[in-house]
Amino acid sequence: VTIGVTAMIYACQNSTNTFSVLAVPGADTYTWTLPTGAVVTSTHTTDSTGKPVTTSPQISINWSAVDTGVHQVCVRTAGECGPGGEVCTDITILKTFITPTVTNILCNGGKTGAINLSVTGGMLPYTYAWTGPSGYTASIEDISGLAAGTYNVTVTDHYGCTATQSGIVVTQS
Repeated sequence: VTIGVTAMIYACQNSTNTFSVLAVPGADTYTWTLPTGAVVTSTHTTDSTGKPVTTSPQISINWSAVDTGVHQVCVRTAGECGPGGEVCTDITILKTFITPTVTNILCNGGKTGAINLSVTGGMLPYTYAWTGPSGYTASIEDISGLAAGTYNVTVTDHYGCTATQSGIVVTQS
C-alpha cells in the first residue's frame, strides 16, 4: 500500500492547518503520529497509546505549542486489504521575530526619527506593513524621517506567517 502526502510542508506556529494524505482504498482508519505539543482540532478518537485516529485521510492540527524547527508527521492506515502502510514527512514550523531599534528625534518638532528592524525566523522574503500617527503607512523594512508618535509593524514571511510589533514609540528631546 502506498500512502501519498498531499499537504503543506511548512506551517506557522500559532496557526491551525489541515494535513492530508491521499486516500487509501479500503482503509478504515488513519492513525497519526504528531510532534510534541501539536493539538488536533478536527474530529478524531485516540488509540491505546494516545495517538489521534481519524476515519478520513486528513487531520487539522494547531501548532501553537510546537517548537519551531523541523518535525515529523506520520500516518498509518488500517483496515485495507494488504499489509497496510505508514508514511512520514517532515514539516517545518516557522515563527517570525521582530526586534525594533528606535532613533529618537533630535529637536522638538523635527522629523528625524527612525526605526530599524531586525527580523529573524520565518522564511524569506518578508513583506512589511507599517502604520503610525496622522495616517502614516510604509511597506519597507526600516523607516526614517519620522515624527514623534507610536508606530506599529506587521511582518509577513513567504508562507504567510506574521509577527506584529505594536507600540514602538519615537520621542523627541
